Amino acid sequence: MAAAAASLARSAEADAAPRPAAAPLRPRGTRDAISPVQRLDAIGQALGARPAVAAQRRLAGRLAGIAQLHPVVQRGGAGSKADENEILQTEYQKEVAKAVTLLQDKISFGTSPEDHYDKANWEQIPDQDFKLAIRTKVKPSTALKALGKASKGVWSFDCAEFVQVCNLFAGMEVYGDEFVDKKGPLVLRQHKSSVFNGGGYTFERKEKGAKFDVIDHGRKNAYVEKYITEAELLSNIPAGTRVCFKNPAAPETPFRNENAIALGGGRYAAHPMGTNLTAEQIVAKLVDYNKESQLGGESGGADLIFVSQIEVYSLLPRTNAVSDALKLPHWN
Repeated sequence: MAAAAASLARSAEADAAPRPAAAPLRPRGTRDAISPVQRLDAIGQALGARPAVAAQRRLAGRLAGIAQLHPVVQRGGAGSKADENEILQTEYQKEVAKAVTLLQDKISFGTSPEDHYDKANWEQIPDQDFKLAIRTKVKPSTALKALGKASKGVWSFDCAEFVQVCNLFAGMEVYGDEFVDKKGPLVLRQHKSSVFNGGGYTFERKEKGAKFDVIDHGRKNAYVEKYITEAELLSNIPAGTRVCFKNPAAPETPFRNENAIALGGGRYAAHPMGTNLTAEQIVAKLVDYNKESQLGGESGGADLIFVSQIEVYSLLPRTNAVSDALKLPHWN
């Protein structure tokens, strides 16, 4: 099993290819004028953050600077107004890619055992779903930045943890350190780490070919009856979305579920498989793993693998066009 996992990691570099150019940005329709600070205050409230005027003003300045160089503004000329959600979605996509590049090579694969985390800033909490909590008096942003500077092998994450940590790094870059520092104690789990434990939507299904149910985590995990196809979902999800590929041929292995983070443009990063992968490449790597592990027969269970979950976190910026395509409420 270890050999097969190592083979997946080694093959990642061979699949590296230039990322496709981002789709052209489209301005939203006319609306009442609102200051960047007011806009960011609304975003902060939507994300559950407490007001932090200084932080909002810093981000407002950055947002205004981005807008001055934004293609929508340049095309529109004097007096035009860029869609802030569109700018934020574009910026977030860039920061997700940077986080993946930073962390992919230095993070080992596997649920963090006792000797594979930063003991100076984190402590282990006994739990059925492995948990690490920030030590008392350590700021979450400080601990995460230390993680980004850690030597190779200090940390170990499984695929689901990797998705969440990349989003934490992207969130800090786009929203500022307050994004994690104002959320209370930071706890890392295999699933539903503290920053992600509330809001957002999960599209899920139990079988290949079945329709997706939608779980609205902001409404006490209520199921929402909305039919949407896998193709519609994968072609519209914003960068940072978690996509789970279920591998039924390997039920008792670390690769029974492979969680990937969407990079945009139909590309994904999947730890430890690599980055800039298509969905088809992820499936092919799971098949290779199955065959090396003598699972799934001659086909390696290729016909059994399917996308079982797609989680759109509440922190992910998305345009109204993306929300409409996913049949979700408009973001903030």
